[in-house]
Amino acid sequence: MTGRSHKYTNRIDTLRHTMQTHGVDAVFLAPSGDMEYVTGLRRRPPDPVETSFQGDDLLGILVTQDRLITFLPASSAIHGVEGLLQDCPWLMQEIVRLPRGIDQPAEGYAVFGTLGLANATVALPRFAQAMTVINLARHYPHMRFVNTDTFMDSLRTMRDPDDIEAIRKACRITDAIFRQVVDDLHTGDEIADVIREIHAQMVKQGAEGPSFNTMLLYGGPHTERQEFPQPSFAGPGSLNATLTPGTVLAFDFGVLYAGWCSDFGRTVYIGEPTAAMLHDHQLVADSQQAALDIMRGGEVTGAQADAAARRVFADAGRSEEFIHGLGHGVGVNVHEPPSLSAGSDTILQNGMTLAVEPSLWVDRRYFVRAEDVVVVTPLGAETLHGVPTRDIFVIE
Repeated sequence: MTGRSHKYTNRIDTLRHTMQTHGVDAVFLAPSGDMEYVTGLRRRPPDPVETSFQGDDLLGILVTQDRLITFLPASSAIHGVEGLLQDCPWLMQEIVRLPRGIDQPAEGYAVFGTLGLANATVALPRFAQAMTVINLARHYPHMRFVNTDTFMDSLRTMRDPDDIEAIRKACRITDAIFRQVVDDLHTGDEIADVIREIHAQMVKQGAEGPSFNTMLLYGGPHTERQEFPQPSFAGPGSLNATLTPGTVLAFDFGVLYAGWCSDFGRTVYIGEPTAAMLHDHQLVADSQQAALDIMRGGEVTGAQADAAARRVFADAGRSEEFIHGLGHGVGVNVHEPPSLSAGSDTILQNGMTLAVEPSLWVDRRYFVRAEDVVVVTPLGAETLHGVPTRDIFVIE
């Protein structure tokens, strides 16, 4: 058995043990972070808008205590799933290939009855299609449904060394993209130009694509106050904004690499920053560092990390300008448990990877922000990025 096979068969065994603990008879892993983390089968990249294909409500992997069944609708062949499956031989022992045609759903759902699951408790990921649950309930009125979040969240926070190295690589690709984009920036560029260059650099630097919609936050001391933050994807007007001296551009983007995500933020100044901007830049860096210093495995909760960062802003009289939680887990999805926020009682453990992203919304006009993916260690959190948070980036 190869190392990769051993890794994912162990995760499947762990899932089965957890199912017993939670009284779950079967898990249907529809395409999701749950499926990818547990089985190693990659999801196809999402389309810009919702799309559906015949039978895709049955695309996924059914896990019981003694069966592991991969369901492949006919449409999966043209969408690359068959090719991805070749890298997961442990999922090829039992495959149900569903033919094209109107009877395909009934034929596929009949398998659940054959396995004796008509009265079972079945867990599905939160991102499973509604039609999967609707059709199962139609065929098996006494089947009960639960969300995998109740037991998967704790499993998915764990990272092995290979996982962490893949995330580190994603972060270093992100660093390279940021540095190249900043080197090529000039006053007069439009926000849309910056976004296009970020995405072009993703291809050049070896990323699979963005881990979420790239977001730029643009403003300055003399721009209009905003009732709500206006990210770059909020409308055509924000995309056409031109970089002018005296303004601030806050980056928020990430990449996907080998199935793992990065999530990154830095602040760039158009023209020489004012003394107030420089002060705020260091204040944000201080806030982030205060959290990283206490994020020792087994010692603090997500809420305590959030409080440590928030205390720096409170001491400076700036609490109201930090308008969101400190951060979140990062893994095969860009937003995962645990949360770094006031309500999080999860104790951070060594090996967890999280985004730590303090910011200031200055006078409701512009953002100063920093965001790093970090790994929790016994000595505190270690950043996986190579762009120092305190560096000042100035565009002429």
